Amino acid sequence: MNQLELIRELQGSAILVFCSHDAGGAELLSSFILGNNLSGKFLVSGPATKVFHSKNLLSSQNTISVLPNETSILLSSTGSTDFEYSYMSIAIQLGVRVVAVLDHWVNYRERFIREGENILPDIILVPDDLALKIAKDEFPKIEIILIHNDFLESFEKEYRELGTMPIEYDYVFMCESGSAHSSTKQAVDNNNLSGLEHFFSVLRLMGHNESRILLRPHPSDPEKNYT
Repeated sequence: MNQLELIRELQGSAILVFCSHDAGGAELLSSFILGNNLSGKFLVSGPATKVFHSKNLLSSQNTISVLPNETSILLSSTGSTDFEYSYMSIAIQLGVRVVAVLDHWVNYRERFIREGENILPDIILVPDDLALKIAKDEFPKIEIILIHNDFLESFEKEYRELGTMPIEYDYVFMCESGSAHSSTKQAVDNNNLSGLEHFFSVLRLMGHNESRILLRPHPSDPEKNYT
């Protein structure tokens, strides 16, 4: 199956449910939904809620709190929290077809394991060739489909539209915190302030003591995380 065939299946689904919690996966999934004119019900929580709201995808009519038993397909992002894993597990138990979206290039297998229990979706979607190779190595028995990265395309479009606007910063600092809801062994309890201090120390070693720095918090970071 290729992306075009997959889109036809998703568009023809009687009840299509989108599931998401982590911000990175939510960005990729929401852009995929918009880029392919998909419609369905939304099971979202955490940082994903803000992402989906920002793209006007959520409403009181399409937001749900439980997975309907009659769901045809569950299209879910993946991450280190239990939210997406739990609903994929429930869907599999109900005999629902599960399509999982992988973002990033690490910890693929761990996204489908909790406390030694391993679940496997029917189809895995990846946004680039490197992810495709990694996923095929990790999941040789699962169908892997390379999809168009609508999120990256929209990001590049926004960048191009900036044109010749003056650059206000020399560096952008970004750091992902360890999630308080994560249950994977790979989840690291990162300390943002320590990371920022290390960043500053590197700049000092480089002699960049008067650099203009933009702090970009991760969507899952609490407010005032750097104050």
